[in-house]
Amino acid sequence: MNEGRARIIHNEITSTRKQFKLIAAENGFASDTHFTRFCKKELGKTPTEVRHGKIHAGDNVK
Repeated sequence: MNEGRARIIHNEITSTRKQFKLIAAENGFASDTHFTRFCKKELGKTPTEVRHGKIHAGDNVK
């Protein structure tokens, strides 16, 4: 389940200009903190790092 969720979130972070708070809310996160923890665990980077290209497509995305 987290794999699919991580891919969706990665896509939204990298291909849209949505605020992280909106992406988090749309994907069921109760807080920004939980969203950031999820990204760090599943994507290997914070949402800001992902958006700024510090992750390559597929890196650490389970």
